Amino acid sequence: MFAGKDLRFALFALLAMVAGCQLPLDHAACPCAEGWVCCPTIGVCVAAVDQCPDGTGSKDAGDDAPMSDGGDSITEIQRLQMDHGWLGDQMGAAGVLRDDLAVVGVPGRAGTVTRQGMVVVFERRGAGVWVRVAALSSPSPVAAGRFGSKVALIGSQQLLVGAPGEAAGRVYLFQRTVDGWVLQQTIEPDVTGLTADQIAALHFGVSLAADAERVAIGTAGTTAEVYDITPAGATHLVRLAAPLYSGWVAALAGSSVVIVGNAPNGVGLVYVYDEALGWTNPTLVTHSAVTSQVAFDGQRLAVGVVGGLRIIERSASGWTAPVDVALPGATQPQVDDLGWRSGELDVLTEVDEATLYLGRARSIGGVWQADPPFLIGPTRGGGNRIMTSGDRVMVGLPLASVSDLIVGLANIYRVDDAGFAADATIAFDDKPLSTLGWIAAGGGQLLATAGIDQISAWFVRDPSGAYQRRPSLVLPGDDLNTLRQPAVAGSHVIFPVAARDGTLALQTFELGAHDWTTGPRLPAADGVDVASSGALAIDGDIAAVGGAWSPPRSGGAVVVYAWREGAWQVAAEVDTGLRVTSSVALSGHRLAVIGDALIRLFARLGDTWYEMPAPSLGEPTSEILRVFLAGDVLGVASTAVSDGHVATDVFRWTDGHWRSELHVRSDQSTIACQFVCNFGLAALDTDRLVVFRDAVSVAAYQFAAGAWGARAPIALASLPSAPDAHIAQAAFADGALALWVVAEGDGLSGLAGAVHVFRWP
Repeated sequence: MFAGKDLRFALFALLAMVAGCQLPLDHAACPCAEGWVCCPTIGVCVAAVDQCPDGTGSKDAGDDAPMSDGGDSITEIQRLQMDHGWLGDQMGAAGVLRDDLAVVGVPGRAGTVTRQGMVVVFERRGAGVWVRVAALSSPSPVAAGRFGSKVALIGSQQLLVGAPGEAAGRVYLFQRTVDGWVLQQTIEPDVTGLTADQIAALHFGVSLAADAERVAIGTAGTTAEVYDITPAGATHLVRLAAPLYSGWVAALAGSSVVIVGNAPNGVGLVYVYDEALGWTNPTLVTHSAVTSQVAFDGQRLAVGVVGGLRIIERSASGWTAPVDVALPGATQPQVDDLGWRSGELDVLTEVDEATLYLGRARSIGGVWQADPPFLIGPTRGGGNRIMTSGDRVMVGLPLASVSDLIVGLANIYRVDDAGFAADATIAFDDKPLSTLGWIAAGGGQLLATAGIDQISAWFVRDPSGAYQRRPSLVLPGDDLNTLRQPAVAGSHVIFPVAARDGTLALQTFELGAHDWTTGPRLPAADGVDVASSGALAIDGDIAAVGGAWSPPRSGGAVVVYAWREGAWQVAAEVDTGLRVTSSVALSGHRLAVIGDALIRLFARLGDTWYEMPAPSLGEPTSEILRVFLAGDVLGVASTAVSDGHVATDVFRWTDGHWRSELHVRSDQSTIACQFVCNFGLAALDTDRLVVFRDAVSVAAYQFAAGAWGARAPIALASLPSAPDAHIAQAAFADGALALWVVAEGDGLSGLAGAVHVFRWP
């Protein structure tokens, strides 16, 4: 038989082994009876001190310097602009694909001025995983400069970008270094003897073609310039003057340059210039009533003509007779683009105003024939481009239709004997008009999500403390409608996602070697509907999700998940007595939940959760809005009964009870605040906190010398003229504070989103 202390300890140990059970806390249990040890962090009496959770004491603030009112200012160090696609960007109007490198032109992109243009560089890191590594812009942007109208690669280390709208036109040469793509040289035309009108109409760089060592740069007239390209830069070789009414550079291969243009009578002409025959004696290879696009591999010339395409081959004695190839299913008269790939010809043309034909022509037994079409779309117009490399084809769609919005993108396809198969899509991550925003940070990871999209931008902190963009998290499924507040910790992310039918699910992601991989949705818990709640939190390998008991049982619970053996598993169901649908906080072994005007706290010992005493708020409250936990610190945002104003209370667990340390009242009521902020307390750490102040600033506090001292408010230095712009969310990201600003405006869409990062000194 057990006696006295032994009996009590046996019962305690038996109950502690039951995962998911909980005991109501006797608030007078600590200090404990003789022979028992009090765990002050959770207020539970145990047999030995080693049974208390480790590392849960209050932080020693003795080394911190006291803070006075108006302390050191917190300066903004970084602005992480979300990249919203928008009508007029024309992403995909130009591009080049080379092995694991994809370069996409965005000539209509707005920046400091309208249509200044941009070029985005991607690298493939794994099958179907394309990582954006650079976004290049003109060093001398002008309105309608259209930087990125044409792009070309010299090997994989040098990139040429045309900006035909800048002055007489410019071509920029970038070089790949360990620090990224850096400007190496600016190539400008010789305008000696030209009038101002002629210079303005020259548009040097409007066409561009390159091979391994040379580039041919076209103008809007009948001339083209050829340059030799070495690692040291570009050197002018020759000027070509074509006998055309107007023309453009179409291709360059080895010592030959192809120029296409129109004669005064409207007939399309294709000329080939060859260094061996003399640059001044071009050869007229073919002509047609309509000549749209040309591809040349040094031996074979493909030309888009009425009804299909024309192929002409070079022989020892000249050029063979043209062979016309019909394209099955292609009903439009003009080919959009052509590209040679390993002896085969990829063809892009229109089936109708919204659908494109992607086909392939091959010589089989000496006879050219085209495969059945692979249809892609929807798109809303021409200007589509095709880029080839190895077993992949990239199709630029500058007027693609995405979710009823006309934005540009590029699709990449794998090609084998069976035909084309979709591989990846390269696009700006966020659609425009994204005004709802969430932010989450932890373990050097920062996630910013636009609520009406199914993509969350991912940033990683580098050794310097700056955050760098990484591949976005794309939520699976076509039925998703919105995202809610994610939770992130180290290599784990959980998203509450809402389907179009209104149901919610909890989608998980895990961080791999280079990006996030999609995991399963959180498993169902016994009798608890967690899918109806967006209240969740992660700390380390523990996650907590609020929910409601399934009928007929009333009230609610928090389901605790543990990461075990490479998967999330249900570890406990904590009966809270509240229907938890709004806010859950988790830190170490503590859990806080709210419901209406109530707050409850729990502490974990093993897999058992014990209820802790709840603090008394500074004034009567009609509703608790949010709850935060950070070590021994608890933060609560609530609505005051007296006048509806938002209040923030901060408590610290000390000597077995919650000691009140700070009470702050907002100048605004709940009704006013819901349009410009997210209610009271914005973010909390063990020794720092910020509180929503107004639409564009937050109040800052630092804990030092045993008290919270006010610091200078954190205000956004400037915002574009968008009257609805406001701070929606905040998060402490290691040594910095991140603020998510929505409806900020990017000068074009008017409604955008950005993350502003402030270093906390």
